[in-house]
Amino acid sequence: MTKYFSSAWKIVALVVLSVTLVSCSGKGVVESLFKGNESSYVRIWFVKPTDQGLVLIPVMRPKMSDESLKGAVIELLRGPSKAERMEGLASEIPVGTILLAVKNNQGNVELNLSRRFASGGGCRSMETRLEQLSRTVAGSAGQDKVFLSIEGERLSTYAGEGLEIKQPIK
Repeated sequence: MTKYFSSAWKIVALVVLSVTLVSCSGKGVVESLFKGNESSYVRIWFVKPTDQGLVLIPVMRPKMSDESLKGAVIELLRGPSKAERMEGLASEIPVGTILLAVKNNQGNVELNLSRRFASGGGCRSMETRLEQLSRTVAGSAGQDKVFLSIEGERLSTYAGEGLEIKQPIK
């Protein structure tokens, strides 16, 4: 009987810890749990609607490979998890955006995304998705400069909106 209660308390403790982590929405408390072990994680940036508009929120994700920049971008494109969505996190990056390639040429990294990244939403949405991408790659690119291409063509303006895209994005 004691063994059963011991296991039950462990489950309760895990549930409480999980709820606590989810309720922090990726802010300071969650990040502080990763201190000292940051090299095993990548920081991904999502958005959360507030009364003042969208606020960028960092979320820590386990590093899936030695290619942290590529892994971080893939995690960003996957979007918020179900638990993160329940906490109000979202992404301005259109669902279905695909990372086509990452090429590193002597400290210049070229991210090549599918056309979906630049589709719809208007200037404000495009500025927000660029900021999400820029902040996400900043944590993984080190000293490298990161440039953004859409379907192999360096992005310089947002079509039809007149928004100038500054390169490198990091």
